[in-house]
Amino acid sequence: MCLLTAALGLSAVFGFIKSNRATGNIVNNATPAITTLREIRYQLSTIRRVDGFLLMCDNSQCTQKYVEKRKVAIAAFKAGMEAYSPMATAPAERELYEMALKNANAYLVLSDQMSALDAAGKIQDAQHLLVADEASKTYNDALNEVQEDVELKQQDGAKAGVQSIQLGHTLLLGISAMVAIKEKAVDGLASHRRQPQDRKQMRTLFMEEGK
Repeated sequence: MCLLTAALGLSAVFGFIKSNRATGNIVNNATPAITTLREIRYQLSTIRRVDGFLLMCDNSQCTQKYVEKRKVAIAAFKAGMEAYSPMATAPAERELYEMALKNANAYLVLSDQMSALDAAGKIQDAQHLLVADEASKTYNDALNEVQEDVELKQQDGAKAGVQSIQLGHTLLLGISAMVAIKEKAVDGLASHRRQPQDRKQMRTLFMEEGK
């Protein structure tokens, strides 16, 4: 009985450890990674929009405004990619990250060229480059790969959540079993201790009846 109780106790301890790991995966990995990827996606979209707005400016104040916005968005995008890099732990996530980084960098090269053409007064050339197939493809591919990475992280988080719930149920059953075994053992011990007294009372009664 003691060995069984001890075994159930150890099982509960290991269950708590596994549950903590599953919860930790959600808190420390999946959730921060998804937040970072969404920020990356937002900044990449911002770069693309700002490129378009910049080429529509007709005065220096408008141009300067979007030049600054472009710098901020590019810096935020690069910081996000750097922050996410150690979070891309699974092979599929890593592959998507590297593909997104490659395509985004290719788009940024074209974006720099557009900005330089605009600064040189070659607005039409810059506009043609903005809508060119290469610019559209590299941007869209990078954005899609970031989105796919978000979905992978969401799936991992959902799996970890289900695992944590299942472990919680298992722990509850284990603890309930331990309590039931303990109560049964206590009742059995109490019954065993009462038996000699009951037998003595029975012998007394029989002796009294025989008188």
